[in-house]
Amino acid sequence: MFSYKGERVLDPFMGLGTSVKVADKLGRIGIGIERDVSLKESVYKFLGKKNLGEYEL
Repeated sequence: MFSYKGERVLDPFMGLGTSVKVADKLGRIGIGIERDVSLKESVYKFLGKKNLGEYEL
């Protein structure tokens, strides 16, 4: 529903990462999970990051 600065925001169906990007702009810690590995390069480009702290199972 809502969060405060410094809190974590989880998006279990991240897609390109819009919610993670907005969370960062608003001072939150955005955590996104996406199972479609083909989106990996697009997510990197969209978020403007090189290392997203990814984990693969």
